[in-house]
Amino acid sequence: KQDNFIVGVGVELQHLPAITIQI
Repeated sequence: KQDNFIVGVGVELQHLPAITIQI
């Protein structure tokens, strides 16, 4: 289940690169 969560986070980061930069 955690693997799916990590994949979801990766997808979100790709859609929101600006947020990843802030992090």
